[in-house]
Amino acid sequence: MFSLALGKEPIHAFTWSNTNTSLYYATRTSWTNESESAYKNEWKDVIEHRDRDRGDPIYRVDFEDLTQPRIEIVTNILLRVVELICSSDGKRLVLRTKFARFDQSFTVHFNSIDRNLKWFNNDFILFTVTGEGSIEGEYRDTQGRLYSLNVIDGGIYRWPNQFTGSITNYALLEHGQQGVIILGQLNTEVQVYTQQSPTSPLIKQTGWNGTYEKLVTTY
Repeated sequence: MFSLALGKEPIHAFTWSNTNTSLYYATRTSWTNESESAYKNEWKDVIEHRDRDRGDPIYRVDFEDLTQPRIEIVTNILLRVVELICSSDGKRLVLRTKFARFDQSFTVHFNSIDRNLKWFNNDFILFTVTGEGSIEGEYRDTQGRLYSLNVIDGGIYRWPNQFTGSITNYALLEHGQQGVIILGQLNTEVQVYTQQSPTSPLIKQTGWNGTYEKLVTTY
């Protein structure tokens, strides 16, 4: 165990590479001493919005040589990063920011209503949308849903598209090779379901009546 100085700004999100030899992290953009002093003189003790969301650079820390870790910048994001994951092949970095969605060559961005990002193989990303909105049209208060994004062609697919209830949680089965296991709520009960792909049938698993709260899978 060893410590690593990463600056005085807070870490908003981090993730390990698939080989565990690199660490990616997002932190708030640093100000110069002059900028910070001017800001404090203007706002005193008031926590102002633009101080919290002034953009995040993303860094990579390489640990191949533990005696001398190397830190380099990957990209700069104009908004605050709240979730960060790396693909299993190490070729793509996926992040979720507040309020906006846009693309760059190495990174894929999600907005504030998309949550619980997981890589599904190397070309798809699974994510949930809560009751705060919908990606299928203009804003509307909707039930929790599960989607996958094809990072190659940008196609978005709903899992399971015929389920009339709310998706409360999900997990991958064998790294996604066997699809996903889902917690789906109908009326007051939350039951366990599995699905191989977006077009495969949703299969309800045998279990107790009532509600299941969390899912844990082993790979």
